[in-house]
Amino acid sequence: MIVPEAASLVSLPSDSPGPESVIMHTSAPALKRAISGPLLTLVLIISILIISSTLPLTAMVAGSNHLGFNRFILPPRPSTEEGIILRYKRSVGDVITYKQVFYAERQVALNRSEFFKFRIEWTVRVATVSERNGRFILAMQYNRERAQLLNQKELEAVLSPEEIFDALVEQTDFDLQATRVVEVDSLGRNLNHSYYYNEMFSGLHPLATRIFALPEGPVYPGLTYQVEAEEPVVMTYKGVIPWVVGEMHLFEGQVAGGRLRASFFKESGLLESLEYTGEYLVNRKLVKETYLYSFLSRKKMTPAEMLGDDSLNKAIMHSALARDFFKVPASVVRAFLDSPDKSRRRLAAAYCAIRGIPNGLQLGGFINDSDPVVRFNAAKALALHASNPQPLKAIASNPADPLQARARNFFERSSYFIPGSYKQEFQKLQQYIYGQTEAEPAINPGLDKLQMLLKFMKPPGEHLGGFYKKFIRNPISSKIQPYFIYLPVDYDSFEIYPVVVYFGGGDGRGDQALTEAYQELMKADDLAGYILVAPQAEGMWWEEASAEGFIRMANEILSTYSIDTDRIYAAGTSNGAMATFFYGTHLADRFAGIFSNMGYPVVKHSPPETPADAELLKNLKNTPVYIVHGDSDTMVFPVGSQRAYQTLRRLKYDVKYDEFPGRDHDIKLSELRGKMIQWFREKVRQAVPKQIDYVINDSQFNWHYWVRVDRVKALPAEVSAQIDESKNEIRIKTRNVESLTVFCDGRELDLTREIKIFLNNKEVFSGTVEPSAVAALEITRARLDPSLSFGASIKLEGN
Repeated sequence: MIVPEAASLVSLPSDSPGPESVIMHTSAPALKRAISGPLLTLVLIISILIISSTLPLTAMVAGSNHLGFNRFILPPRPSTEEGIILRYKRSVGDVITYKQVFYAERQVALNRSEFFKFRIEWTVRVATVSERNGRFILAMQYNRERAQLLNQKELEAVLSPEEIFDALVEQTDFDLQATRVVEVDSLGRNLNHSYYYNEMFSGLHPLATRIFALPEGPVYPGLTYQVEAEEPVVMTYKGVIPWVVGEMHLFEGQVAGGRLRASFFKESGLLESLEYTGEYLVNRKLVKETYLYSFLSRKKMTPAEMLGDDSLNKAIMHSALARDFFKVPASVVRAFLDSPDKSRRRLAAAYCAIRGIPNGLQLGGFINDSDPVVRFNAAKALALHASNPQPLKAIASNPADPLQARARNFFERSSYFIPGSYKQEFQKLQQYIYGQTEAEPAINPGLDKLQMLLKFMKPPGEHLGGFYKKFIRNPISSKIQPYFIYLPVDYDSFEIYPVVVYFGGGDGRGDQALTEAYQELMKADDLAGYILVAPQAEGMWWEEASAEGFIRMANEILSTYSIDTDRIYAAGTSNGAMATFFYGTHLADRFAGIFSNMGYPVVKHSPPETPADAELLKNLKNTPVYIVHGDSDTMVFPVGSQRAYQTLRRLKYDVKYDEFPGRDHDIKLSELRGKMIQWFREKVRQAVPKQIDYVINDSQFNWHYWVRVDRVKALPAEVSAQIDESKNEIRIKTRNVESLTVFCDGRELDLTREIKIFLNNKEVFSGTVEPSAVAALEITRARLDPSLSFGASIKLEGN
């Protein structure tokens, strides 16, 4: 419960009644550091009495059935101030400590009265590590103190051990020390979209934390404004309130299912607290939450002091991966490499690879490390900074190493190997292709040079590994729509990375999909070098608004991150598995494979499907498919998966089907991890297949590998095409197509010889084509995919 006109009021249930379980919320750090024990108590009482001589004192108790604590609340001081400009006051070397406490009740199942009752606590350290032009870099480390299921004994009487264990894992299986690096301005806006992974334990928390950003204009008591988020968060500035020491600015607001409150120190310009309560439904099950994030202390620390503090130095090492950050001494890097904490070891190895090997540090002992990420980065560091490429070449030639493909790509496609004389041209092409500039580059590299440079092509810009939450505005619904990204801890924008696009089940929430895929899939060593993308549905995955949002998201990702476009995989569970079929059939030329777990082959915007819709499965001719289902599934019957498998097998496509006997709608990703890992490693997209079949039921999805349908007579329309290299000709058959364009280059045809094209058994083109760098550049810019770049095109009219 949050009571209006109170500075702060939260009741957080505890597992152990009594003073030791009270979460103290201290708003006077200087006083706390200077005074302790009985003297502190006396000073607080005197302070309260002094203030109370002119203001009434109210003691309020949170209305909760659980044990909480009382807090003295001072009513707001009548304010004559208007038009206050609020800004955070930060300086390099600041280290602020917060206490974070989260309590949740989650309904065990539909139509059941029992709840799982969780309590999780963290100590959060926030260090300001650099500042440039009013933009601050914050290194944040979340140190988990405890995570408990408070009513476990009660639930053991009504639930199986497996059900309790699964709930514990889902709610509390987070890293003991999580880090993030956030770029903010004086308003507190999250400029780099850094996402706190543990926010995924909550449906309200990501919305509530949006109010860390202060209003840009002046505020005055009663001002109401809306914070931009996927769900509206309406805030009201309540004015300045007195506190035991100093004054605070108070904000109150409403978030879906509850209320929230935030207060900021007037003098120091720091967040004093954020708290909320609320309830909402997840898959029709009730969730109740209470949260408190409260200030404990502020102090100045040197970089050496930060690196010597285990409750902070992991975040400092994370931020040190940026190329313009301060150097980390060899002794600290070595301590990280020797740590039993896998994530610390990986950060240290990545530091050596990206920033350089600290003087005096020997990496030779780590090139045979049991951790593939440590092993790879030690070898990469030696290749880049010690002129010793042999350990990395050994990885590139070892089929058993999970990072073999990454090592090969490092030598063949990383930006480290662009010839020095070409780098300036490369950067101009980068900026043009990925939308950094609209003006065509004032260079003419020639086709051969362009094709060589396209081999290295990837978006400009530097990003640190970690979790990110970004937003698009849906072009149909106009709503703010989030999507989520995980970049490997050793992400290096000079390399390229395979991608898993994971579509969430249920209502298609991206944060839940990210949780599921990261916890059950991406933590595997074999997938440590993959980027994870978790879109969010706008309605159902196959509806038009979701499709438009997905396309916009995909273009943004392709324009931002260094992606191996020949190794993008679609995967999903339940409703998300249906999405893999929808996007897999409409964008088949973009995926190296699709993995469907307990889904149904939805291929159009408005199910139910008809037998005629199955012809869209033809589009998967060059896109491998892996289907998994339980034969006793009562939620999504297996018949759809079975029919899709039978159709694809009849077409002699690359398809695999695993049916789990006796299983209902309960097959988890963790059970499929081994199958998925092996399958991902085997499948690489053919960018220029010799044969294509493409059925179109939506005119916006009109491009398929090397054919683009420009106009149709009616939908569905169809194109089947085959390249005969020996005859240097292409044979095409169409249905309901008025015009189309064929793209070609030396990968499919000999452009120095005469080319013939037959359309519906009639010769429609005979001659030579002259490829050009301009054409190849424009196609690359249109498709954001260097592998789908072609230097020549031939436009054909249907007959």
